[in-house]
Amino acid sequence: MRHRVLGLLATLPPGAAADPETLFARLRWERPLRGGSSTGPAAPAAESTDSGPARPDDLRSRLARWTLAEAELLGLTGRGALSAPARALLNLPLAEAASPADEGGGVEESVAAERAATLLAPLLPEAVDHVLLQADLTAVAPGPLRRPLADALAVLADVESKGGATVYRFTPGSVRRALDSGLAASDLHAFLAAHSRTPVPQPLAYLVDDVARRHGHLRVGAASAYVRCDDDTVLGEILADRRSAALACGAWRRRSSPRRRTRRRCSTGCGRWGTPRRPSRRRGTS
Repeated sequence: MRHRVLGLLATLPPGAAADPETLFARLRWERPLRGGSSTGPAAPAAESTDSGPARPDDLRSRLARWTLAEAELLGLTGRGALSAPARALLNLPLAEAASPADEGGGVEESVAAERAATLLAPLLPEAVDHVLLQADLTAVAPGPLRRPLADALAVLADVESKGGATVYRFTPGSVRRALDSGLAASDLHAFLAAHSRTPVPQPLAYLVDDVARRHGHLRVGAASAYVRCDDDTVLGEILADRRSAALACGAWRRRSSPRRRTRRRCSTGCGRWGTPRRPSRRRGTS
């Protein structure tokens, strides 16, 4: 059905568009329903519109309407007219209307795809492999980026605006997202230096180093609930925070020192914190 709809559009002169209702009527004439006319008693329910009479809503008509909508979204048609790349993809004449004998073409799909790509190439901007880093923690892509660069930059930065040039913004959250993906700070510095036409600004280098310095100090695992922190001060702030009382999980607090190691178990599910072990009294003191 899709191929036939595009084939009927190709029978028109280049740049000419067909009325959808006329196209549907031609399809109904070529492929009538087995039960009879679409307006007979056995026809499906019709779809009423405010702009005209009811039109058949059988599967054939719906497929035709979907094909026209998809062709418009994909650029195969423009305002209802079949585009030149679409004619090349269907292996149809580019400068004149196609005849019924031209439909199909008998050419391999790879050859037809190459013809369509050749016609599309001058109309599309060339992909670039670099960005322009700025001191306000943004990067400007002067055109569509190549896929590997676009994928990597989408992890490291957030898209701020799109248009002729895409603007990416680096934030602590975006840099932390890149570090969470397994990259190190040295990898980020090397990536920025390799794909920027401008020197890496100092604010961006400081941002990467600052986030990398704090990254991993507080780790949340995949267990039901556990928090691991090597900084005892940060752990104390979490335990003292009023919001941590709502956590229904057990926690362990470990304090290490060169001479002794104490461990405190915290049970938020019970609504109370355990108390640390009391150090043993020295002999001769009260």
